[in-house]
Amino acid sequence: MSKLILITGISKGLGYAMAEGFIQQGHTVIGCARSSDAIDNPHSALHNVAHIIA
Repeated sequence: MSKLILITGISKGLGYAMAEGFIQQGHTVIGCARSSDAIDNPHSALHNVAHIIA
């Protein structure tokens, strides 16, 4: 069963790691960050996968 998960501080550290894990498990992730720079990187695991609010 897929869940919708909201994570704050998704651009790095624990928030980023949690988002990666939840996405790999098939959940939908919405993330908030002060800056979208780390997530807009095309090499980021979250690029084009998570819904980002920066």
